[in-house]
Amino acid sequence: MRQCTPTLRPQDSGMNGKGFIDPDDFAPGYLRRGVHRLPRQSDDGPWVNSQDYYQEKDIIPELGFDDDALDFSNPSSDEQVSAG
Repeated sequence: MRQCTPTLRPQDSGMNGKGFIDPDDFAPGYLRRGVHRLPRQSDDGPWVNSQDYYQEKDIIPELGFDDDALDFSNPSSDEQVSAG
């Protein structure tokens, strides 16, 4: 597989969307300038970007890739260029 794209599941349709980074917590200029290109997050998993290393270091290794929120594909080189 060349690409993994997060996709909303039916149960995520009404979630509260917010920016990927919290400007009060972590907002260097290079991220603020490109924030429109970053994915959005929510306040409910798996759509949360906590930016907390000590919390995520234990959670992430236990996560599996068999999740209907992840769309794995193998697009051709032309498709990758047009999507990005």
